[in-house]
Amino acid sequence: LGHLMEEGVIRFPSDLFTTFGSKNDENTTRQEETLNKIAELPGWGVQSSQNLAESVQSVASGGVTLSRYIYSLGIPLVGTQASQLVAAAYGDVDSFLKALKEASAYEESDEADDDSSIPPPFAAL
Repeated sequence: LGHLMEEGVIRFPSDLFTTFGSKNDENTTRQEETLNKIAELPGWGVQSSQNLAESVQSVASGGVTLSRYIYSLGIPLVGTQASQLVAAAYGDVDSFLKALKEASAYEESDEADDDSSIPPPFAAL
């Protein structure tokens, strides 16, 4: 992404979704122009630019798994294995987001026990 931004092909990562995320006729010309610009960059090519477009379209239409989303947050020491464990513990996005909301609202009490530094939604992990 950094390379595409440095070369001026995109300004923001979300520009890829604006360009490749939908398959309507009015966006086809823009998609072709962007694919050609990417293919001409050093280290890229026609196949690489096509793979990028297909990957963006796949994410735009189907989304990503909870574990991949958690991993993408870039939390220190949370790699693919830990993100899979956390995702399995919550089961779905709604449960995970609810736990995040509860954790952000958590306030320590004066009568806290040894686990007081761990917000209740995450204490079980």
